[in-house]
Amino acid sequence: MIMTASARTLWIRQDRVEYPVVVGEGVLDELSAHLASDPPRGAGLVPSPEVPHVLFTDATVNALYGDRVEALLRAWGLEVLRVVVPAGEASKSLAAYERAVGEMLRGGAGRKSVLFALGGGVVGDLGGFVAATYMRGIAFVQLPTTILAHDSAVGGKVGIDHPLAKNALGAFAFPRAVLYDTALLRTLPPREVRSGLAEIVKHAFLAGEEYVSFLEAEAERITALEPGALAESLLRGIAVKADVVSRDPYETRGIREILNLGHTVGHALETLGGYQTFLHGEAVALGLAVESRIAERLGILASCVRGRLEALLARFGFDLRWPEGEAYDPASVVRVMLRDKKNVRRKIRFVFLADLGKTKFRELDPEGAEAHLRAVLREGA
Repeated sequence: MIMTASARTLWIRQDRVEYPVVVGEGVLDELSAHLASDPPRGAGLVPSPEVPHVLFTDATVNALYGDRVEALLRAWGLEVLRVVVPAGEASKSLAAYERAVGEMLRGGAGRKSVLFALGGGVVGDLGGFVAATYMRGIAFVQLPTTILAHDSAVGGKVGIDHPLAKNALGAFAFPRAVLYDTALLRTLPPREVRSGLAEIVKHAFLAGEEYVSFLEAEAERITALEPGALAESLLRGIAVKADVVSRDPYETRGIREILNLGHTVGHALETLGGYQTFLHGEAVALGLAVESRIAERLGILASCVRGRLEALLARFGFDLRWPEGEAYDPASVVRVMLRDKKNVRRKIRFVFLADLGKTKFRELDPEGAEAHLRAVLREGA
């Protein structure tokens, strides 16, 4: 890890690709230096002056930071084409993708253009997918503005949703760099702050005792966005994901599947809510709690570890009660989980927490999964 007075840089290695993740307050103000400088100081990226470059963002982030980031890009000598999509998960759609590509075509973006994805997980996923497919692929840079994006901006997965399944359309495409200015997180609404912490908790329980203990000790400071504690929690999470994806960059060896901890149930909840009811982290938090209870019922996870997980999620402010309404009936949840990309032989493939830093895969038939889910809900999830 490379450290400067204002930032820390972690290099991600996936397959034959390397790119820097720069984390710290004021990182955006040094955007051109972080991108143009030769490795290991920077990404060695010098955009062409021959074409416009795309500032890709959503309406909320655009109002807060669009002018500032465009000014930074123009001060670098770049022509800028700004593409703004509506805020929210609903923008991870074919319709939003088509509109964005149309704006880029009309604006003259070409093969040498660079797309700068300024926003949270939705902007990073959609913008990265646009970049991966526009004219068969253009370079892109992730500029995360949410805590949740510490997970989504790293690892090379980009994509959009389908009404029947989350992230059903996508690609593996690696950014040239990730510049994570933690000062931008101060403008997040409390609900967005909380949502992002779910992935941090997931990474901690995948990593083991040291990271979990750190979160337990620093929970209040992290929630209050205290710069030191927040940056450390983000860097540790990024390092966990970087280690996993470096060993399985294209999800072909089964290693990377552990990052789906909590997501089998979580993605089903998001889908059943029409991508409107739950923020991603809210669904993942509930998924972590419910799946850990199923793991306990199966004899995979000790109750004391499950208790620590739920206690930490509660300290971060998550509501772990199952949503009301027929839409979230266990049978409906199972029908959606049957579309999960991990599944084999018409069985639902879960990644369960087995202990701190340990996971176990288990395939459940639909009837078994529904029975366990109903039992957990009777117990009060």
